[in-house]
Amino acid sequence: MSDPFFLDQTGPVARITIARPERRNALTPAELHGLADILDRLDRDEDVRVVVLTGQGERAFCAGLNLKAEEEIAAEMSGSGPTGLGAVLRRAQSMSKPLIGRINGACVAGGVGLLSACDLALAGADAVFALPEVEVGLYPFVVIEGLRGRVSDGVLAGLAGTARKVTAAEAVTLGLIAQAVPRDELDAATEQVAQRTLQIPDGQASALRTAYAPHMKDFTARIDAAETRTRAYRQAKLAQG
Repeated sequence: MSDPFFLDQTGPVARITIARPERRNALTPAELHGLADILDRLDRDEDVRVVVLTGQGERAFCAGLNLKAEEEIAAEMSGSGPTGLGAVLRRAQSMSKPLIGRINGACVAGGVGLLSACDLALAGADAVFALPEVEVGLYPFVVIEGLRGRVSDGVLAGLAGTARKVTAAEAVTLGLIAQAVPRDELDAATEQVAQRTLQIPDGQASALRTAYAPHMKDFTARIDAAETRTRAYRQAKLAQG
């Protein structure tokens, strides 16, 4: 199977592209752990100062977890270690370099979790956002903790409890993303944001997150607790049949 990610670099800006367009860039747990490893590698690379995360194609940024990987998901849910999404969120939060989300299409379920890993994100005007887990008997505990502090608790409850779709324009209003632009302007807008972000002194992104987002101080503990709740919720659902 081909690599699930493309990695390229222009000057000090590295871009990670989720390369699973045939499944709307949905990722398996192992692939999510792989993404966490890529973030770790880029954070250690002295030639990289800004990282951009995006998806391949025009349909989707990321559709979340690849539900066809049933055995892998079951193994992750029966274990006690970090989940794939949890690993990405923990590593992103501790990065010394800014992470920018380029939302090129639908951003759904765990895709919203990847969005929450980004320091800021911008999207094409036709992008949509949703947390549809309740429709398949799940609940996005980890995604919610990733988003906490970015949007209000009331908004989080509404998104997770109703599975409604949010337009890019509304996502700006809610605080999910910083900017929505016409699709044909997305590359230029992303490049502009990346160049502005280069003005942040080297190694300061993590300190700025803590200074300007107090909710990040107990971030790891909250992700730990969310993973525990996710596993307990899944076990309860399985017990119900």
